[in-house]
Amino acid sequence: MSLSNTAIIEFFPGEEILADLLQQNLVIKVSGKIIRQGRLIFFKRVHYVYQLTFIKPKGNRETLELPLPFTIETYPQEKLVYFDYRNKTLTHNNPELNMKLSRVKIIDPTVFYNKIVEIEYN
Repeated sequence: MSLSNTAIIEFFPGEEILADLLQQNLVIKVSGKIIRQGRLIFFKRVHYVYQLTFIKPKGNRETLELPLPFTIETYPQEKLVYFDYRNKTLTHNNPELNMKLSRVKIIDPTVFYNKIVEIEYN
């Protein structure tokens, strides 16, 4: 029997929350801008990305890929979920790591880089 260098993670952050959001109308925003809106009909994890499939208000389907978040905050009373992709969350607010990370030159960052994704549902 050999040991593998591949980590097996059976539960990823966000899976349970996304399962609860199935068949609900969602509005997904980054920096206040709507990037996707519609009824969530399916999601799956592909490596380190969630692929979310929506039915748009006009009936067509669209897919959105969200990276696995560093942390998740839920606010059921406000019907909000936050997927946190901020650097300070990644480094657990460690000043030394934050400084090192700020020195890294980011080429063609994603729309999620160092931001919070807001998911509103009803």
